[in-house]
Amino acid sequence: MLFVITGGDATSRADMRRKLVRGAIEELDVAAISAEELAAMASTQTLTGETLTFLIRSAFSSGKSEDGAGDTSIAEDLGGALLEIAKGLAESPHTFVFDEEKLPVKIARELEAAGAKIETLEKAEKKTEFNVFGLADALAKRDRKTLWLLLMKALREGLAPENIAGVLAWKARTMLAASRAPDDREQLQKISRDIVVAYHDAHRGAGELGLLLERFVLNV
Repeated sequence: MLFVITGGDATSRADMRRKLVRGAIEELDVAAISAEELAAMASTQTLTGETLTFLIRSAFSSGKSEDGAGDTSIAEDLGGALLEIAKGLAESPHTFVFDEEKLPVKIARELEAAGAKIETLEKAEKKTEFNVFGLADALAKRDRKTLWLLLMKALREGLAPENIAGVLAWKARTMLAASRAPDDREQLQKISRDIVVAYHDAHRGAGELGLLLERFVLNV
């Protein structure tokens, strides 16, 4: 089965992903996997016969920077190869989910013709940019309530959980470098370690990073 979620923002696409598929999702690094490997995964049964779910982000814009610049040939080559195997992904017993901020109409039509189910979300109204460093300040003060409220607001406004985790990890390292008290250093080491574990757990399919960060914040 092949789902393609496009448009909206990171939060709305994550919400749609949860509606479409249940259970663990293994995220695949688009820069580290080839179309041939995906095709092999699609046609390979697990030893126990269970079906798996894989998430691939920005498969049709790989190689571009956030402003759209960069080596577009990388994206074009990978996108073309993925279109060639799209029918196999759609017919696979496993589920493949493509998360695309933008998707050209031509590619969407080709994917749909191959059997993909396209979910196009409305673009959210542009809001005032969230100040992610407010989270860092709340962490520095060990202000759990403010930290949780800011985390919820950041996720609602579409801030990528990876961005949030990066800022929190940076702040924890900065505080650790400045700390001299043994007890405080031990606590900061745990905070830094917990953020890194949450990030890697999410990318291993152990849960959505936003939820894992919420769990982390409630235990700060």
